[in-house]
Amino acid sequence: MENKKLVLKGRRLFGNPSVNVHAVSKRSGISRTTIYKLLDEPEKVGITLSTLYRFLRFGLGLSVEEILNMRIGDLFDIQEE
Repeated sequence: MENKKLVLKGRRLFGNPSVNVHAVSKRSGISRTTIYKLLDEPEKVGITLSTLYRFLRFGLGLSVEEILNMRIGDLFDIQEE
């Protein structure tokens, strides 16, 4: 059995290294501390599906259709646990 886990791609999801964390936090309702962790240390933080949805929909501004058409590989990397 492999010892691997899915890890959010973090800052690479934005395609822009200069992210306004305050604005993302305000739009998504996710704390700034959590946003920083999701962006800079995604391997150290777990994420619920409802938080992931808010992050994508309101934080990144993706449409529902864009979210539904995403592949797992668009969001996550596979890393050793």
